[in-house]
Amino acid sequence: MASTSKSKSENRPAGEFSNGWVDVILDATSEAVLVVDELGGISEFNRSFVEMWDIAPEALLEGSALDVCDRMVEMLPDPLGARDTFLDLLAQTEVAAPREVEFQDGRIIEYRWSPRIEEGLISGGVLTFRDVTEVRQARLLLSDEVWVNAGLARVRRQLVWSSDTSVMLHRLCEATTEILECDASHTYLWSPEEKSFLVVAGDGDSVEQWRYLQTAEPLRESFGRILEGFDRDEIFEVRTGAQGGPSQGKHSSESAPERTLFMALRRGEEIIGFHSASLRDGERTFDERQRRLARGSAQLCSLALENARLVQELGRANRRKEEFVSALSHALRSPLHVILGYTELLLEEERDLNSPEPRELVRRIDRSGRQLAEVLEGSLAAGIDPKVGDVSLSEVVLSELLREVEVETREIRQEAGLSYAWDIAPSLPVLQSDPDKIKLIVKNLISNAVKFTDEGSIFLRASARDTGVEIAVEDTGIGIGQEAQKIIFEPFRQIDQLEGRVLRGTGLGLHVVRQMVDVLGGTIAVESAPGEGAVFRVWLPAPGAIVS
Repeated sequence: MASTSKSKSENRPAGEFSNGWVDVILDATSEAVLVVDELGGISEFNRSFVEMWDIAPEALLEGSALDVCDRMVEMLPDPLGARDTFLDLLAQTEVAAPREVEFQDGRIIEYRWSPRIEEGLISGGVLTFRDVTEVRQARLLLSDEVWVNAGLARVRRQLVWSSDTSVMLHRLCEATTEILECDASHTYLWSPEEKSFLVVAGDGDSVEQWRYLQTAEPLRESFGRILEGFDRDEIFEVRTGAQGGPSQGKHSSESAPERTLFMALRRGEEIIGFHSASLRDGERTFDERQRRLARGSAQLCSLALENARLVQELGRANRRKEEFVSALSHALRSPLHVILGYTELLLEEERDLNSPEPRELVRRIDRSGRQLAEVLEGSLAAGIDPKVGDVSLSEVVLSELLREVEVETREIRQEAGLSYAWDIAPSLPVLQSDPDKIKLIVKNLISNAVKFTDEGSIFLRASARDTGVEIAVEDTGIGIGQEAQKIIFEPFRQIDQLEGRVLRGTGLGLHVVRQMVDVLGGTIAVESAPGEGAVFRVWLPAPGAIVS
């Protein structure tokens, strides 16, 4: 047995445990136990004590409590100070509260002295030792977890405080500076126009520093190093004073950041920006729990940015819906008023319907009715994806189909008072396509040209191109700017809205054209500039053409 006794069992008073029972009790406890006699010698110890301090039982039997003390304090950073503290403990006549000491090997040992008092004097006692390393580490981890969760809750509150992205990110920077106890914090987002990351929010800068960050030429080399860092981890720390990170502007040496922790902001796998926390004291660094908080904050920020983007998309969709209702109401109101007005004129008094005046009224009613039908047809076509509808394929002789379109659009062209020219090349290839959809494409392009051409001419040209046929509709109208060209094929988007003009139509015509062209395997392009008219080119494949 590992425990040993210097006392003899026959010398024990009646009723006390024998040495054998004492050994069993000592070895049954998980604490390391050392029993000291009145002379400072070692009278008892257990197996846990031997294993904790790696001292041979023979050495303990021959040694004293002071020898054990010297052996233990050698493993402490300040052996002399620790020895004095230990001797002071052994001189105490009352049971003291447990003490803790951390050894150089990382162990945290809790120890307690329980003296034996006889006639007011110390007559030995019991030293107990307990390894509390795991307990303390668990408490530390729990404390860190509570701190991180509290920090993340604070960050979450700042992110949901406002749906405005700018306000949200500025509050995030303020929270980062406070929670991570850093000197400055910034958020950079990718700008497609600048093809670089631009600072959009910050905290901890002077007015001059913030002004410089907003107006400085983007530090592209630093951004490249940051993106390389994100290939390795979602967060990483660099010495920005040495590497020139993006948070470093034209600062004084006292205020320049020395360390910066960068956090990736993502949309799926795509990096859309990054958040940063900077320290101006090069001796300070970010500990593990601050890194965990930074990682969680970046994930929350990425989620908040995506939610804000979706809210903006929903807002745009709602505005388009309102624009559609307004445009459709306008488009329906005009022909309806014409129909009702001229019908009222016919009913006011009996008229001879064979005379010229009533026949002209009927023709106007008919035109307005057809116009109303076209508006409804266009609205329905825009609301149904043609890709899931029926495509009736047949041989299409384009020259014949365009002559039919010329006849069917003659009335709206004549009313506009514009000049027209048609140039249909001979021997165009026969198409295998849907004639109704082609007719709708051309009609909508002509109608669009009429709406936005106040004076001048409209020119339609059809020619063979790239194993297919190109139909081009050119006008001398108001033209289309580069920004408008990006959205004119979207539903309910009109040039009038962008330029403050009176709305013309529903904003669905070109959207329907794009849908029809796509389902027929063709392409559409526009060439235009403000005040210089526009040319819309539709290409449709001939049989045998490879369409990608």
